Amino acid sequence: MPAVAVTGLGAVTAFGLGVDSLWQGLLQGRSAIAELQRGASQHLRMTMAAEVTAYRAEDHLADRDFNELDRFAQLALVAGREAWRHAGLLQQQPPPQAVAVVSGSAVGGKESEDAGYARLYGEGRARASPLTVPRAMAGAASSRLARELGARGPCASHASACAASSHAIAHAALLIASGRAEVALAGGSEAPLAQGHLLAWDALRVLSPSVARPFDRARDGCTLGEGAAYLVLENANRARARGAPVLALLAGVGESCDSGPLTSPDAEGAARALRAALADAGVAAAAVDYVNAHGTATLLNDRAEAQALRAVLGQRVEAVADRAEPGCWVSSTKGAHGHLLGAAGALEAVITVLALHHGIAPPNVGCREADPACGLRIALQPQPQRLQVALSSTLAFGGLNIALCFVAAR
Repeated sequence: MPAVAVTGLGAVTAFGLGVDSLWQGLLQGRSAIAELQRGASQHLRMTMAAEVTAYRAEDHLADRDFNELDRFAQLALVAGREAWRHAGLLQQQPPPQAVAVVSGSAVGGKESEDAGYARLYGEGRARASPLTVPRAMAGAASSRLARELGARGPCASHASACAASSHAIAHAALLIASGRAEVALAGGSEAPLAQGHLLAWDALRVLSPSVARPFDRARDGCTLGEGAAYLVLENANRARARGAPVLALLAGVGESCDSGPLTSPDAEGAARALRAALADAGVAAAAVDYVNAHGTATLLNDRAEAQALRAVLGQRVEAVADRAEPGCWVSSTKGAHGHLLGAAGALEAVITVLALHHGIAPPNVGCREADPACGLRIALQPQPQRLQVALSSTLAFGGLNIALCFVAAR
């Protein structure tokens, strides 16, 4: 795939509003996971989540948007605006037909669905709000972002579980590479902390009763989070012509499907996606400096992903004593910002771009003692290093694997 420039980033996370609060939180090794506030229930075993407490709708939305948009789409709007502004496109608006918007969300408007069911079954009301469908549909975020930008090019939404926003980024990159769009806003958003949805996740027995500790010997499950993250992707020649700073290049995409049990990861399938991303980018495995792993902190996921990384990257990614060469750092950042489900891939792609841009591999927050069964070179602290090539890996329920290969712009 011809390399596609990343010229803007936006994020809303439990660390706060904006990319800067996210990056500083990561570099400080902090976790934004705390006691659950919204959606808390005596029926839940888990009590921790990564909530966006700094967001107030009245500071960002007109009354119409507040009424029409579920929380997940509201967060998307705030993050998308930041990315567009960061790319300098408020001053240099591209032609509307040249702009694409592609977004991802695994579950869509769960808070609106939850409120509707509460009225229907809890209060015995016979009618639902006429805004229930437009608020709950997973495509609401991409449609509202397109309206915000005045975009008249391709507009789409992906709902492929935890791979949704990674698939959105890949789709947008292909639109740019093929010439069907010149600029794209791509990413995802999620607000999954509605009580009914939390009870469903609780039933899976994959949530930690405390906090997520990816790749830690004593890890005991993932922690859900909410938020949104978007990237501005652009034809590289166009970006340079308008003088836009290029933060990194998206050089390759790799996808695969396990065709196995819905909730059990397969190392071989994950390895196929990683190899495909490197092949698409024309990059050797020996050149990879950093991997932002999916790392959900469940026993099976972390071990399967570690097996895939070792199979593809070899000793470069292994926890080898007395290493002669720099090697490749690995970190899952979910112990810091939680698992954002369909928005996870976009958030972690933003972090991967920041790692390349600043030359720092962010730490694997929450990991106190790396699991020797995983055998990975885990970044327990921020690791300054001249990073040239980085992978962002996503493994979703349904055996949906996708890897994005980014290279430094310098």
